[in-house]
Amino acid sequence: MKDFMTALHKVMSLMSQKKVPCHIGGSLLLARSGIKTEVHDIDLLFRYQDYETVKSLLSDYVIEHASHEGYYLTIELLKIHVEGVDFDLIFDFSFQSDGMIYTYPFDKPKSSFRLKIDGHMYSFSRLEEWYLIYSLLPNRSRKVKLIADYFAQHRNADSKYLKAMLKRNLPESNVEEINRLIKDCAM
Repeated sequence: MKDFMTALHKVMSLMSQKKVPCHIGGSLLLARSGIKTEVHDIDLLFRYQDYETVKSLLSDYVIEHASHEGYYLTIELLKIHVEGVDFDLIFDFSFQSDGMIYTYPFDKPKSSFRLKIDGHMYSFSRLEEWYLIYSLLPNRSRKVKLIADYFAQHRNADSKYLKAMLKRNLPESNVEEINRLIKDCAM
């Protein structure tokens, strides 16, 4: 995990130069939350309005424009390689699921939290949000179960945040999953 954190610090230090907001999500979020999972790359979420600034800040690295076909509606997806670690830079993360569109609530209050690691502060996405993301994406049932088990074991899901998620336009199956998670974490 140390190589990941060294690379992350290098990238996030560049973002802090221009105060570019960035949320860390995906497997690194799960691992830093205490969930045993493999981390293959680092997913960083940005607002599209910061796209040119981010590209400029990372100009010393080879930036690859990645395709994001299929159900992904994300405006831009870039890939970089830093200190032996792959990064996915996701701008205005969104995708289609069951005929509905999910858009990451980047600017919503409480959609992220700050965590101090090795003396540096980072903004991470909410684990509750990634529970929903993984629930909506195909072939992610293993990660949904990992997060649900973690919340059930630690009883630390934010029921207020989960209830706010229920106000979104979600497939009925996801509403049921979130309600079950709220109930399980309240016991």
